[in-house]
Amino acid sequence: MTANKNSNHNNNHNHINVRSSSPSLSSQAMLVVGDNNDDNPIFFPPKLCCDNDVIQEFDRNDNYNDDNEGIIISQLQSQQQQKQQLKQGTTFEEACQFAVETHRTLFLLQDIKDLPDTILLRKREHLTIRGELVHEDVDDVGSQVGAAVNLRYKSSTKITNCSIISHAGFCCWAVQKSSIDLNQCYLRSPLRSALVCFGNAKLLTNECTIMESGVHGVCARGECQIKLINTSILNSAVRGLYAYANASVDLHGCTVSGTCREDMAAIEVSSAVKTTASIITTPPTPSSSSTSDSKNNSNNNNKTNDKYNIIIQQQKTSSLIMNGCNVVDNSGVGVRIRGGVRHNLIMKESESKSKSESILPCSNSNNNNNIIQNLGGDDIDFRLSSAEEEEGKEDDNSTNNNHHQSNQQQPQRDSSGSSFRKGDWWCPNCIPKRIIQGSNDSCTFCKMEKKHDNLLTTDEVLKLNRGEHVASQVLEKVVSPTWWFDADGDVGYIPYDVESSQKLEDAFQALHLDSTTTTTAKEKEDQQLNNRIVMLSGGRYSVDVQTMEQINIESQFLRLVQRREKKIEMNEKPKTAKYI
Repeated sequence: MTANKNSNHNNNHNHINVRSSSPSLSSQAMLVVGDNNDDNPIFFPPKLCCDNDVIQEFDRNDNYNDDNEGIIISQLQSQQQQKQQLKQGTTFEEACQFAVETHRTLFLLQDIKDLPDTILLRKREHLTIRGELVHEDVDDVGSQVGAAVNLRYKSSTKITNCSIISHAGFCCWAVQKSSIDLNQCYLRSPLRSALVCFGNAKLLTNECTIMESGVHGVCARGECQIKLINTSILNSAVRGLYAYANASVDLHGCTVSGTCREDMAAIEVSSAVKTTASIITTPPTPSSSSTSDSKNNSNNNNKTNDKYNIIIQQQKTSSLIMNGCNVVDNSGVGVRIRGGVRHNLIMKESESKSKSESILPCSNSNNNNNIIQNLGGDDIDFRLSSAEEEEGKEDDNSTNNNHHQSNQQQPQRDSSGSSFRKGDWWCPNCIPKRIIQGSNDSCTFCKMEKKHDNLLTTDEVLKLNRGEHVASQVLEKVVSPTWWFDADGDVGYIPYDVESSQKLEDAFQALHLDSTTTTTAKEKEDQQLNNRIVMLSGGRYSVDVQTMEQINIESQFLRLVQRREKKIEMNEKPKTAKYI
């Protein structure tokens, strides 16, 4: 949903104020009306329409009783300058556009449970929401779903006392110079990350809960500014918070717990640069502005610190400030720092000496952080390389061993290990089966075309992102080998009967596949010699499955033999033969 794309106003900031509460809490809804600063609100759905103290008839909602309706109506009657309200049948998108054009506040009288499209804010538009937004799939594939709230350019949103659930996308996605302000909100995105910031976006949360994210609770890339206050990130599939490429992270009184991946940290901050030049700073207080810090970092490359009387060479890099945070009960390590990240965390003396050339601690106190009971370790995990470089090295080392992968190996979406998502699909033609990105219409290895029946299920996406082993339920392409011999004249090759074909296949399997047992060289040679000759038709013909020749015993007439493989779809492999 695009809010007022084509409207031009003299005011630089267009305001859309959307407020509501749970339909079952009508008393809370009345408080919202009373606390409203706008004397001329717009109501959605158009239930209450007032003009000159005349209350028009509105649709009845079972969650509001007559007494509550009377209180709400009396409050509306006391407001002055009531203007035109929405007409019956107005959509939520039209209500938002009307609110922007008239510079009025939009109140939700009930929660939006079936939000089919993204609320898209552009330019300098501002949106304030209170209530519940449930973002549904736009199609069966779900690969085109972005976010429940999508912000671009310099737009902003303030979401208060709101529940946002996105079934297949992000809860909030901010790019460029947009900003998100969340207060006392509940967010859940079971298949993707809950809060995502790219570019120069800003994120501020206060007393929020982020539950069961399908990938990360919070993900930031670029020169983003992330500040979380008294926020809980619980039961994320991969990481609770992941920031990289010069992102600035400021955490105060936050809790990160219950991550599922053993190989991933609960909190991970990575820098785009490997080292920094003698950076020594003091951690900012909770009241200090992260915006001004970032502006100083980008505009002042060299600055004199009067307190230490030294020259600080500042360069763009990621930063992590943690004060009074709890990082507990996670499957992986508690906190991981990669590259030249500025931070206020304490390193052990041995770590400080070995990494002093790249990272210097910013404080001599632990800042009351509680990092305990993490299965991957409670010590800060410092690494010099960024995650992207390390994953690239691992991929280079494993390239030559791809053909040795077993069917039980955990599949990967790509070489960088990105998260799985709706729209990705299994390639049943590859052995072992590969997962192909949803943007590809064919397998990059075997060129098999994408089919709707091969798409990852929601349960498979959840398990794969949690690091659990998933076996494809797609019907397997199994090999059905048959044996053929050269006939007389122009007839060509003719298939053997079923019994003869089975004997030849058993001999072929024993000769080429079952020779890995621990036997001596002489025993193995005798075994192969005996296994490669198959007698057919009561000993009238002999077939050498190594040279692919059939010999007529009486005439010694030689015929060539072929082994052909036909791929068929079936639920189970036949138990009467072995296959390669």
